[in-house]
This record gives sequence, C-alpha cells and structure tokens, in this order.
Amino acid sequence: MRGWITDSDNEDGIVWRDDLDEPTPGPGRAVIQVQANSLNRGEILHVQRYRSLPPGTVPGWDVAGVVAEAATDQTGPGVGTRVFGWSDRRGTWAERVALSVDSLAVTPEGLGVEDASTLGVAALTAYAALGRCPVPLPGAHVVVTGATGGVGSFAVQLAQLAGSKTTAVLRAGADPNGVQLPDGVDLELGIDPDGPPADLVVDSVGGEVLAGALRRVGLGGTVVTLGRTLDEPSPLPPGWFQKHAQLHGLRFSRDYTAPGVTTAALTRIAGLVVGGRLTTNLSRVGNAADLVTLIDELVTRQARGKVVMRWA
Repeated sequence: MRGWITDSDNEDGIVWRDDLDEPTPGPGRAVIQVQANSLNRGEILHVQRYRSLPPGTVPGWDVAGVVAEAATDQTGPGVGTRVFGWSDRRGTWAERVALSVDSLAVTPEGLGVEDASTLGVAALTAYAALGRCPVPLPGAHVVVTGATGGVGSFAVQLAQLAGSKTTAVLRAGADPNGVQLPDGVDLELGIDPDGPPADLVVDSVGGEVLAGALRRVGLGGTVVTLGRTLDEPSPLPPGWFQKHAQLHGLRFSRDYTAPGVTTAALTRIAGLVVGGRLTTNLSRVGNAADLVTLIDELVTRQARGKVVMRWA
C-alpha cells in the first residue's frame, strides 16, 4: 500500500513509501479506500516543525472515500458507501485507512469527493467553536481571526448563517482584494482590541492576535483558541478577570466523542454545502505523490483556502 510516513531525518519530515502495512477492520472500525485528503496546518506543524510523531507514522486527519471493508460488528456504513470524515488516530495520508464509524458520515449526492474531504476537521472545528458562544448565536457578535484559513472560513460562514453579527479578521497588512466574504460580514485587517465587544472570538492565530482577542471579548464572553501560527506569547490584558469572560482551548476530538454526535454534525454541514449555503473555499487540488509541493503552497500562502490531494 502506498502512502506517506514520518521521517525525522528527511528535510520535509515525511517520505513516500509503497510498502505500507494494510489496515484491518475491527469492531466499530471500517476500512476506507481513500480518494481525497485535505491538508490542515496543525498536522503539517506536527510533521515539519514539532517533529512530534514517532518515525514511521502515517499522518493525516481528513478523508473522503469509499468503504472497502465494513466494521466487523456490522456497525456503520456498508461496503461501497461513499463517506467522509476524520481519523481519531491519524493515518489518512495513505491509500487505505481504518476509521471509527463514529467519525464518518455518508457523503450525500451532489457533494464531490474533494469538497467532502475538507469538512472533517476544519468545518467540524468551526462548528464546535461556535457552539461555545455564551449567548444564542442569532444576534450575537462573533469575531473570527484567521478568517481566510480553513477553520476561519467555515466559522465566518456558519456564524453568519446562524444570524450572528460577524467580523472577519485578516492578518495585518493582508491584501483584502479577492477575499470573498458573505454579505453583511465586517472586515478588519488585524484585530482591533478596542473594537465593538464580542460575545465570542474564535482564534486560530495565537500570539498577539490572541492577546487582542482577550481584550476584544465583552463581559461574560468567550474566547475559543484552536491553535497558533504565531510563535509568541499572549499576555492577559489588565482587568481580564473582571470581565467574567472565559478562555476555552478547543479540541473537537475531545468534545465530540459521544456516538452519533460527530456523524450528525458532519451530515448537517454537508447538507449546507449541497444546498449552496456553505462553500468549502477549495483552492487547490493535486496528486497524492506531490504532497510536499502542496504543503509548501499552503504554508507559504500561495494557495489561499483549502488544499486537497487526490488518490488515483
């Protein structure tokens, strides 16, 4: 079986192999024939910067494909079913992977495999983050940093669909030309710490941007942090605790563990895409064998939006 594995001695942190062990099904775990994966900055950081995975690990979270072998206890979708989702144990950067049936959803008619592969981590993370809003989303003020990234793009759209007043924040100095936002969404270049108070700030940047989010959130509000791309501290502002606000570090893989919860959320998100109400911001599709090039395009921002690799 072909795929990518971690190699700390390699400059890119990964190497291509064509002799990987085949996955096997188990109770509650089906083998998926992988057709597409979308890339996430978090998994790339683990491969390239942190080098935190044991050598020989198959990385990858997102997946879309077809069930090749059903779970041995006959739970979940049957053989031949088109599915999408994410891996709770990584391993999707290969031709086949065994996944929990609770992390999969059936791909609806009208949803292409590339678009489906973008929904597992980014869209579900955005969905979970918005669920942390301390007030009902209709009428709430939601601020999203990193608004053109994978999670950020979904968070902006889902907040707007929910009836929130939504502010999309791009990095300071970014070129806003070509950035497509839903009608009615406010745009900021760099977060304004003293702007209109937010009920919820969804941050995936960290550093001084997260510090600005902590200042921006209003009384009783919540800041959800999803990760960081800035390797710098995020000091708490004076008077933070007087706001009675919350700082929540979110990992949907921890928060979305009950059977059926992830499947239901993914199914709802896919329905929004098929219905034309949510876009995946898919910007680049390439071959699996060209993964190193695709990663470089994503990291250096040559590709704005979701980047997907296809398996023939």
